[in-house]
Amino acid sequence: VDGVMYYDDSRAENVNATWFTFQNIVKPVVWIAGGDDKSADFKDLKKEVKQKVRAMVCVGIDNAKLKKAFHKDITEIFEVESVDEAVNLASLLAQDDDIVLFSPACKSATGESYTERGTLFTETVRRMENERH
Repeated sequence: VDGVMYYDDSRAENVNATWFTFQNIVKPVVWIAGGDDKSADFKDLKKEVKQKVRAMVCVGIDNAKLKKAFHKDITEIFEVESVDEAVNLASLLAQDDDIVLFSPACKSATGESYTERGTLFTETVRRMENERH
């Protein structure tokens, strides 16, 4: 949409899965992440995030651990309450040829499955694309 690629990796509900996704990305990223991060250790993502992430949008109710892990590596970190808010904000932060990556690295804090969160992501991207064309 408008020169930005949107990638749904909602299935990545843990740090390891998100790490593997970052291995395949070479363009700048606006990263949508978050949820229930109580047991996550984000240190394995630090190198990838520092090299690739332009901005992060945290979605969920409590993202303190996520924000603390990356506040020195990412200058722009935002919090929203829903996936559609996250997509809309990420679209404003993304620049031409960026990737908006939805790779939560955490389980949903609200009990939604990764499939439900992925559907919300793709529906919001499609709606946004339709509104702009």
